[in-house]
Amino acid sequence: WSGALVEGGRALLVAGAGATAQVVRLDADGLGPRLTLPFPNVRVLALAPDGGSLFASGRRAEDAALVTYPAGTLLRRYGCHRNAVNAAVFLPDGARLATACGKSLVHDGPSDCAVRVLDAASGEVLARVEL
Repeated sequence: WSGALVEGGRALLVAGAGATAQVVRLDADGLGPRLTLPFPNVRVLALAPDGGSLFASGRRAEDAALVTYPAGTLLRRYGCHRNAVNAAVFLPDGARLATACGKSLVHDGPSDCAVRVLDAASGEVLARVEL
């Protein structure tokens, strides 16, 4: 499960085993809209500072994408790590995204213990730090 504050901190977007994320209103009882994501088993959510896009990552390296918020339209997929992304945060300018990946607990073979700073729109790796 993962969560991200949305709507100026008035709601929480939560996701887990399925391919949907649910908005939970914090200032009133009830649920908000559902957001369909491009893959199941969401582990990481990060909302861009402008609130217009959302990074989501699943259990596999190829399950990393930028979608519009709140519509969920796929903007781009990222292929920047060899293992699943474990953490992500947008930099304050919203144009860059920092992602972190650690050693795979599921798969043998090459691991990718690194932090990368990406151009959020293009996916270009701007900086990389090996851990």
